[in-house]
Amino acid sequence: MNNSKNYPLITIITVVLNGEKTLIKTIKSVINQTYNNIEYIIIDGGSTDGTLGIIEKYDDFISYWVTESDDGLYDAMNKGINIGKGDWFYFLNSDDKIHSDDVIGKIANRLQSIPSNTLIVYGSTLLNRLSGKQIIIGKPWDFICSLMRTEMCLPHQGTFHSKYLLSMFDGFDTSFKIAADYKLIMQSIEIAPPVFVDDVLVADQLGGGVSALRKNRLKSLSECRRIHKELDLPITMRWIWLYTKGVVWMVLSRFYDVGA
Repeated sequence: MNNSKNYPLITIITVVLNGEKTLIKTIKSVINQTYNNIEYIIIDGGSTDGTLGIIEKYDDFISYWVTESDDGLYDAMNKGINIGKGDWFYFLNSDDKIHSDDVIGKIANRLQSIPSNTLIVYGSTLLNRLSGKQIIIGKPWDFICSLMRTEMCLPHQGTFHSKYLLSMFDGFDTSFKIAADYKLIMQSIEIAPPVFVDDVLVADQLGGGVSALRKNRLKSLSECRRIHKELDLPITMRWIWLYTKGVVWMVLSRFYDVGA
């Protein structure tokens, strides 16, 4: 993973805790990229399964890794940001993988032609639901920009953050447990609109994450509303409707698994 003078250094950060069942495919999807200018960082939260053995196996391909306790997902992600030297940062979950070996190269090529003030670049992701159904997530910015005023509509696993954005806001706000990435993107669009890379499927994403579970939707929406208040954004009818659904899902989750 050698540096290139002509293309940006892209830092990929994987945060993991007891991820031995899926981490190998995550790591392989990074180290098999045809693009050379990659810095790969793994932040382990103190795994007690076979995770560390996997990391050590691929140590020669990892730029930096550490295992230590943290204060949650966003705290661990911030650790990676503080270590990383990239021009752009990409956060790859330990149970997901980059879709194909040429993805980062395609994104890097696109980064050469975007407006200089761009802070967010994103593509689509393939979501594998726990039910077995697959759907593609990610639509052009013009289509989703109004919806972002209510909830997170950018696929996190398809999103690349500029170094300037992360330094401007000191990474992710760790007072949020679910929506810190949403807050950072909302802060970014006050400066410049995200750029959608329409011909790149960035990652294969496993459904069932904390923010996707219906039983957690109410907490997620509550955090989103807190962000809206911080940014002086008015409440929307769509948020009220989604919050009402969240209340129903929260009640149902007490009796059976309502899924994602």
